[in-house]
Amino acid sequence: MLGVPAAFAAAVIGRAADALPLVWIIELVVVAGLVATRAPLDDVRTVARAIAVADLASARKAARPMLGERIDSGFVAAAFWFVLLGIVGLAIYRLVSVVAVRVSSGDAQDVIFGFAATRLHEAIAIIPAFISGLLIAIASAFVPQAYVGRACASALRWPVDRPASRSWPGAVLARALDLDAATAVNPA
Repeated sequence: MLGVPAAFAAAVIGRAADALPLVWIIELVVVAGLVATRAPLDDVRTVARAIAVADLASARKAARPMLGERIDSGFVAAAFWFVLLGIVGLAIYRLVSVVAVRVSSGDAQDVIFGFAATRLHEAIAIIPAFISGLLIAIASAFVPQAYVGRACASALRWPVDRPASRSWPGAVLARALDLDAATAVNPA
């Protein structure tokens, strides 16, 4: 129900940007607002501040969303759907993503209510998750202590943890750095 108005509004903005001069600026602002590039940067800053004051518990807590999920849901998936379907695809992806996150973190009734949104998000985020895993594996080639072979193998293997779209990039990152993802953020 929410997707139809979002798709309609995005289509109107897209058509107006194609037809009218300088409306592309509005489209650019909308696209920049829908691509969540700030969340990963905020996470990195929070972890860096916690490490600077030797607060390892806070650093671990802040690192949880950074294990690949943020880069996938915030940037790669958004860019994928924008390239594939334009501003309409981007708007629908972000709407589904936000609804899925909101309902999956609520109480049991919210989780049941949001079952369809969560499954839809899983379906539309799986290909971008694979792409994110590949990008992380490629990036590991530029990190001196990273295990590129392990990262590539993990990127090409279906993840064990569910939901796959959220765990795939994190699994690749953990393998590239030779970390157990759960141990990296949850001390024993």
